[in-house]
This record gives sequence, C-alpha cells and structure tokens, in this order.
Amino acid sequence: STDTGNSGGGAKDYIHAPGNSTVDPALANSSVVLEERAASWMYVETHIVVEDTHAKKFKHLKSKILAYLATLTNAVNLRYRQMRDPRVKIVIVGVTIQKGAEPYLKRIRPGSKVIEPMDTVMALAKYIKGKPVYAKTDFVMLITMLDIGGYEGDSTAGFTMFGTVCGEYRTGSFEDEPDTYDATYIFAHEMAHGLGVVHDGEGRDDSISNHPGARRCPPSSGHIMGDYSFEENHYRFSDCSLDQIRNTYKLSGKYKCLHVKNNAKRIPTSYKYPADIVSFDTLCKIGLKHLEGVYSYDKDKGVTNCEVNCVKKTPDGWTYTSSVGALDGAPCDSKDPKKGCYNGKCVHSAKYKIVKKTKKQ
Repeated sequence: STDTGNSGGGAKDYIHAPGNSTVDPALANSSVVLEERAASWMYVETHIVVEDTHAKKFKHLKSKILAYLATLTNAVNLRYRQMRDPRVKIVIVGVTIQKGAEPYLKRIRPGSKVIEPMDTVMALAKYIKGKPVYAKTDFVMLITMLDIGGYEGDSTAGFTMFGTVCGEYRTGSFEDEPDTYDATYIFAHEMAHGLGVVHDGEGRDDSISNHPGARRCPPSSGHIMGDYSFEENHYRFSDCSLDQIRNTYKLSGKYKCLHVKNNAKRIPTSYKYPADIVSFDTLCKIGLKHLEGVYSYDKDKGVTNCEVNCVKKTPDGWTYTSSVGALDGAPCDSKDPKKGCYNGKCVHSAKYKIVKKTKKQ
C-alpha cells in the first residue's frame, strides 16, 4: 500500500493517478541512478490554463496575463533556487486564456464559485488528452480565482495529481488573487507534488521507485511542504523535499521529459520580481484586507526583516499598526539600496537579478 497520510502539510491536496499505485515493472530496470553532472538542469516545461474569472481581472488581455505569469514564475523559481544536482527551473511554454465554456471545471453545484479539487484536475487531464497544444508539455497547471475545495472558504488552495509530471494525468491547480502574486507559495507547493514530493512528515510513496519519503523532516519546521508558517523556512524546501525531487529526476525512464527540452517556444521573459510591480501601499491594502479598514505603508518604520510595516489611522485619533511579508525584490535596507528581499531574507540583490542576455553581433 502507499504510505502517505495527513501527517504533514495540513489537508490532503494531492491524489494518485488511476492505476498508479505500483511501479510498472517495465520501468524498474530503467530506474538506475544516473551519474549527473554537477551543472545539470531540470526544466519543467509547464502550460498554464487561466480560468475565466481570473482572466477577467486582466480583461482577458494576453499581454497583461503573460507579464503577470512570467513575474509570478520568477518568484516561484526563487523557491527552487536552493536545489542542486539538478538545478530546477519552471519554464512556461504555453498559456491558455479561457473565455466562456470551461468543461473541466467541476463545480460543487451549478453556478457555484467552488470547484471540486479531485474531479477538476481529473477532468483537466481528460481535456488536454490528444490536444496538440499540450502534447509537448511536462505539466499543465490551472490558475483560478474560484475556491478549490468542498465548500466556500475551504482552506484548500491547490490540488495536484501526485508524481504525474511527464504522464497522462500531469495536471494540477492553485488559487490566486490576480495582481497580488499571492500564489507564489502554493504554485511552488503544488508543482512539487507533481514532481513526486509528499508533505514533510509523510512516509515513502510506493508509486515512485526508491522514493525516500519525508519522515525525518517534521512538518512543524514550516518548510514549503510542511505546516504553513510565517518564518524563514516558509520560503524554502526541506532536505527531504529536495531528495525526493532528485529521486524523480534520476528515474529517467518514467520521467524522461525532465531530461529533454521539448519546446523551442516559451512565453516572453520578465526581468521583474513582484515587488517591482506592487507598491508597499498596495501590498498593505491587499495583504491586510482581512482586517477592518484600509492600511497603508508606514514610511517612518519602513521595512523590518523583510516585513513591510503598515499603519491605519482612524478619524477619532486611534492608530493601528500591522505588517505583511515583503514581496520578492522589495528594498529592505534604507542604508544600502543594493539590498532586497528574496525568499524572505534581506540580501544583496546582485546575484538574484535577472540579467538580460543579448546576442553577439
């Protein structure tokens, strides 16, 4: 039986593909460990399906949607930056902007703003089957403004077919509030499930050969695949997660697509991070919208340890303060303009900048 449970990372947000509970014997011999060079790269060529209500926030304008997704992906790739042997990069090779009929969306009832997680990703897998536009993609991810879960307000924020990258059921989903880059964490989390990563604290998964599991990594440490936290680990994968990604990459028979770059095309590159686009005032307003009233950036206090200080003043003279985590790329040291927040740390920006490459004449 497959040894996974609810011990880590909260609610179950992934499921195995049909008939995927055991390893195909024909693939067992191809699961030998490959000697990889230290400089090896794993490109996960991903197609994003933009659900209609999400696209409406951008007025279905292709240029705006592509720019947003490119910048969001830059932030997601920061989370995978710590990975070595191989290095990992999510590459967006296609985008479907939906308008009108969306046959793969399985709402809990007609007209509902809640979509059933498992049925939707299963239906998405059926939808992409045989369509040339998706044929050469390693993974297909649905981005939505709708609630993913069994009811409105359900804490589930994403759902993915486990370990299905390169396969027939290579689908996942995640919620996002357009223009906020709020989905950076959940996009990274759900993509990891697609790459065969269980929640921290869970055991081996028998659907993947040599799967190491994550028993030795407590979910309470608050890494990306553990309990949700507001600490530094929130921006990082545990060693267990990294080991599982390496194991998937080594299974070159089952996961051949991770060793091949199938697509010459990709969406236009963004040279920006979320903080280059979202102002501190906007971040305070959006990030603290669950609190009463409207917060704005507290210029006097500025940014403290990559937490943006926010303030709200009431007509009767009361002052309320709070803070919200800085977005990637935000300036964080008033004395050193070369520093910025990346993965929750205030560090020198130089090595994180996305450099424009120009061809030699």
